[in-house]
Amino acid sequence: MSEISSEQESRRHPGLDGLRGIAILMVMLFHFTLMPPVATWDKPLYTFARYGWAGVDLFFVLSGFLITSILLDAKGRKQYFKNFYARRMLRVFPLYYAFVAGLLILYPLVGDPGWTREAEVLRDHWWWVWFHMTNWLVARTGDFSTATPLGTGGFWSIAIEEQFYLVWPLFVLLLSERQLQWLCGAFFLLSLVTRLGMTAVGLSWTAVFTVTFGRMDSLAVGALIATVARTPTGLNALRPFVLPIVIATVLPFVAIEVMLRFIERPNYTLALAVELSLIAACSGALLVGTMTGNLDGIGARFTHSTILRSFGKYSFALYLFHGHLNRWFEKFGFDVQGRSAPSSAGSIMPRQLLYLFMAIGFSYLLAFLSWHLYEKHFLRLKTAFPSGRIPSVEDDSKALSTDCPESSGKGHPPSSDEPCA
Repeated sequence: MSEISSEQESRRHPGLDGLRGIAILMVMLFHFTLMPPVATWDKPLYTFARYGWAGVDLFFVLSGFLITSILLDAKGRKQYFKNFYARRMLRVFPLYYAFVAGLLILYPLVGDPGWTREAEVLRDHWWWVWFHMTNWLVARTGDFSTATPLGTGGFWSIAIEEQFYLVWPLFVLLLSERQLQWLCGAFFLLSLVTRLGMTAVGLSWTAVFTVTFGRMDSLAVGALIATVARTPTGLNALRPFVLPIVIATVLPFVAIEVMLRFIERPNYTLALAVELSLIAACSGALLVGTMTGNLDGIGARFTHSTILRSFGKYSFALYLFHGHLNRWFEKFGFDVQGRSAPSSAGSIMPRQLLYLFMAIGFSYLLAFLSWHLYEKHFLRLKTAFPSGRIPSVEDDSKALSTDCPESSGKGHPPSSDEPCA
């Protein structure tokens, strides 16, 4: 059972990569589980997969925590802004822009008229995608495909994180840690109020889900945890609240989902507006539980498992690539939607599980190749821009790892500046 205290020496927390792995697997499960249930035993997987979108909020909490930890460590050091933004650009820009360019150039070469038209639509809206404003474009159109074809609607969460990276360093530099805590609380409430206000004026659930000012609560939860981690008692102060918060958020979430089934005209947008805050708080509790050892036994082994950490390491490429595989598998004849007859004993499950294995496996292969053939060569350049952590010396293996590097020994947990998708 590990604890975070001011007496601890530097140590690593691979469980954070495990959490990131859980997040990306949830998102992929959501996008790859498309076959409607036929038999009774098909329903549990399909129902569970419908909530995989919550993995994005776990990404946001991790980003808020990790980025704030890095900024607090670098605060007061030379080239604070330059080093931070340079490291962010080296991690995100090379793959992101190469991928977007590939969409614009390669898809028309396939010869599919539909894909060519989508590439033309994407070119017409290049500004939004190129400058990380995709979430506002999605909110404006009310869906994830009209103006954001070829899977670029999924870039909405990357856009929010990039916008967060742009402004948050200034807040960290100007405010004390205590003031940051109050600001995080204010952002949490502002996000909920924003979503409720958007619901009241009749805006779409898509807008509620993607507008920046309505999605700051998860980032704020992560940032708040980062500031608490630097107090003399560290995250031990939050440890007793992990299980109560999980219970206090999961039960209302389940209650809301059950009630929606019995209301004649359910307001799904209002439910979503409330649920997002519950998910943010629950994700924060899971983060604290992982960092403080509250996830003992099976939970700790799960988050520290090699396979989950591996998915976490490649999560950025996985997020970019996986959204396109459904259309590619369909083009080559696989029944992604399960339109034909069930394959075994009246159940769609064998076919669905086969597709999950194929799609997730191929996504992983692409991400693995991307990392080793392309991304890591840019990441080596990060050594020219010290993050400000103590100790600040990074060898190549640390620069290329998404494991959380050592803590500064100041009573707060180790931090990692690898981005979430």
